[in-house]
Amino acid sequence: MKPSLPETTLSKAEQQSALFRVFGNPQRLLILWMLEEQERTITEIALALGLTQLSAFHHIRILEMHKFVYSRQEKGTIYYELVDRESLLNCRIFANKPQIMLTEVNLI
Repeated sequence: MKPSLPETTLSKAEQQSALFRVFGNPQRLLILWMLEEQERTITEIALALGLTQLSAFHHIRILEMHKFVYSRQEKGTIYYELVDRESLLNCRIFANKPQIMLTEVNLI
C-alpha cells in the first residue's frame, strides 16, 4: 500500500531518520563531543576512544558524509573539526555532554 503522505513529508522523515542513525552510535557521539572542544587527529580520536585508527576513520567518514565534520591537512597531518560548531551546540546531543572530557583521557 502506498503512503498517502506528501512526498516532501516522507523525504523529511527519511532525512531525520538518517540523522538518528548517525547520532545513535555512541562512538560518533563521543567524536562529536571531542571535536566540539578542539580539532583532533585520527590518532588522538582512536587513542581516546580505544578504537583502531581504521574504526575511528570509519566513524569520521560517516560524520563527514553527513556534513558534521570536515578535515584539513597541515604538514602531512590531517585534522578533523566540526563544520558548523554553533548549530551543533544548539543541538540536544550536546545538552548532557560531560564538561571535562579530554582531561579524563589525558589528551590535554
